[in-house]
Amino acid sequence: MEGFKKTMRCLSPHRNYSIQVIEGKESIVVDARGFATTVELNKPFIANFAPSGLTDWEELAVYEKFNFSGLAEGVNPLTTVGVWDVETACMAFPKSKREELYVQVCQRMRDLAEQYPDQFICVTPPAAEIPWPKYDELGADEIQKFQEALGIDPDLIRLYELENENRADLVIAMLQLTDPQAAARLIGVEEADDTEDSPQAKSEADVAKLQELYRQVDPPEEKVIVDA
Repeated sequence: MEGFKKTMRCLSPHRNYSIQVIEGKESIVVDARGFATTVELNKPFIANFAPSGLTDWEELAVYEKFNFSGLAEGVNPLTTVGVWDVETACMAFPKSKREELYVQVCQRMRDLAEQYPDQFICVTPPAAEIPWPKYDELGADEIQKFQEALGIDPDLIRLYELENENRADLVIAMLQLTDPQAAARLIGVEEADDTEDSPQAKSEADVAKLQELYRQVDPPEEKVIVDA
């Protein structure tokens, strides 16, 4: 999972919807003075949805899935939709755990969406089209020359590349043509991530594994809650 890949997002007909993805854990400890203190072993991981722009396919998915018949006349249903981006949420955690956490959270959200089908759905973008028939037979340098000579949309190449070979130099080169600032940020992320190891992502959802992984990246916190 690298920056600017197209990833799963969750959509709710309730703009400020929230759901607990991973349960938090606490332990109450009484010290020598008789004060009871709660030690937060790990915070709950909450998916907090918020208003955000929607892509064409997300708008279609929303209209196909949810019934907005209860809205007042004149209210655009899309203005009531809340969005939660899984990758953005996982970017707050260390790179060494981010990949596996992302995969596990995605599957956990799919499981929760099946339990609460009227509350939110999970959507992923459609597969990117191949830029030209023999694209996969060319090297990165040849692709860049081909793009420059024919004026092919850099985003078409970048999105297809992200979903297939994912050659970082080529992805960044195409991004520099359309959004130099975003390319500079991505270069910074790549350089920082070179110093950290990324574990092999798992393909199956495992709530226990997800909780353990979350505990590893969320340090304990102490709070005094009540006198004994």
